[in-house]
Parts: sequence; C-alpha cells; structure tokens
Amino acid sequence: ACGLASLRGAEVVQVSDEEGNVWTGESELDKPLRGDVRKLELRLDPAQYHTDAKAMADGAGADVYQSFNVLLRRKPKENNFKAILEAIRELLTTPLATPPWLHDVLLGYGDPAAAAYWSLPADQRVTKHDFADTFLDLDHVRASFPGCDVRLAPDG
Repeated sequence: ACGLASLRGAEVVQVSDEEGNVWTGESELDKPLRGDVRKLELRLDPAQYHTDAKAMADGAGADVYQSFNVLLRRKPKENNFKAILEAIRELLTTPLATPPWLHDVLLGYGDPAAAAYWSLPADQRVTKHDFADTFLDLDHVRASFPGCDVRLAPDG
C-alpha cells in the first residue's frame, strides 16, 4: 500500500547528538551539537496516544509508534500554537492586561456568566480601560467598535 498510512504530531522537547550533547533551545546550558546524527526526544499528544493504544488493545490498529519514518518540521512562524499559549500565559501574568476576575474564564475553567458585567460586584465593574498598544490609530479604534460613539479622553 502506498501513501500516508497515519500521521501523528509531537512537540520536540530536546535534540541530542551522538556524543550526548543536548540542545533544548531554551537553556543557557545548551551545547553546540556535533556530527550528523541527531536523537529527538518528543512529547506525544496524550489523547491520540490513548486512542492508538486502545485500538491496538482491541486489535483494530497497528502500532504506529514503531514505524515512524518521516519527520516534518514547519517554520516557527507557521507553527505558532505554542507561541499563542505562551502569549496567553504572559497576558495572564501582566496586571495591566486582564483583571483577576477574568483569569478563570480565559483559562477555560471558569463560569463565563460570572465574568459578565452585571454579575460583578460594583467595586469590580470596569468603567474605563487602558488599551495600551492594542490599536494602531484612531481609525483602527473606530473600526473595531462599529456603531459605538468613540470619544478620546483629554490628555492629563
């Protein structure tokens, strides 16, 4: 049979060479890799692995993890899922960006109704917000809030 039989995604945790030098891309202790042989330590998708293991146990699937033969690497600019998660984490740790009552909702385990304006105690309701560098210019602000009366506060 020809063609792609299965496809699995993984995150590269670290790369090592034949001498055991490790490169993670995140540490000052990373050593330059030598030679032409590389060993990749991968973090597999646990949900997909569970599905595959169940299929193998039921006799409905082969062990695809013993037959990897192609590894594709996308450019970091195109493969930005991890970068998006890091940006959310950074937003959550920046006091200017998000109020504490919104953190649980952004993380996906809070009750969205609890973050509704009318559900908040009066002292936590937002009456004005500093958008910092969110918008390019006044036209961008107006385009982002169609049908709203956008007013600029006087300087000071």
